Amino acid sequence: MMTPVSSGQVSLPPVARGNEYPRTSCSNLNNQFLLIMKKTLALLLAACSSALATDSITLSSQATGNYNQTAHGFYLSLSSDELQTTTSITLPEIATLESITLKGNNANTGVNVTYGLVVLGYTDNTVLGYSPGTQTSGKNVDTTFSFTTLSGSALTLNTEDTYRFITVSSGVLDMFTDTTKTYVYNAGGTGAATSTIAGNTVTITQGLTAPGMRWDYNQGGAVDDCCAIFAADLNSGKGEYSPIITSMSVNLIPEPTTATLSLLALAGLAARRRRK
Repeated sequence: MMTPVSSGQVSLPPVARGNEYPRTSCSNLNNQFLLIMKKTLALLLAACSSALATDSITLSSQATGNYNQTAHGFYLSLSSDELQTTTSITLPEIATLESITLKGNNANTGVNVTYGLVVLGYTDNTVLGYSPGTQTSGKNVDTTFSFTTLSGSALTLNTEDTYRFITVSSGVLDMFTDTTKTYVYNAGGTGAATSTIAGNTVTITQGLTAPGMRWDYNQGGAVDDCCAIFAADLNSGKGEYSPIITSMSVNLIPEPTTATLSLLALAGLAARRRRK
């Protein structure tokens, strides 16, 4: 029944609550969207963690030569044909180098030499990484070196590139004290290591060592991405020798999968939509 009011208008009776259509406010929609986004991001994080998980493999020399030589280091690429792995795997573009074990000589050539290794580019003498500790060569003594960057983080290498691993004295290693500076190692000889500073660059000379190692001999010449360095200028004297690497521990860093990249793209679009 309609109830008359003083204005002459008619007041309608209230509609029963049970007959109302459900109403959803903008605030509720945003809350629902945020909940969905949280679940989606959780799935994304799980997918990314799985995709970026590293696998550790061990590489070693295929050759088993029995030549004893002293040297100032060696050239090496992680993808060199001179290396082999026990598993059939394609190396990704980048990997982190954990350690290398070098085969000791079986004679008295170059024994009792205490040394470490610095890692340089193929031609660039900027120090990319080093072994924080030293080892001492000896007859039938294999030497194992762990690697980091100068700041102590994992040493990441491009698996297709060739690097130089140079044998140096503890005097050279002891100079890597300021992680804010760039260090350049120009070698030049086995005298006591010295350094000069120009701006943010520290240039180190001398400090080479010549430990004895086991090598493989190839009369036709060693391959460029796995061969000895005999000359003090670090850029010549490759000779016919390749280092015998007993083991090399490498962590593989896979590229994100296509599915993961797609999920990340969707998350970006969703976040952009929310901002609008």
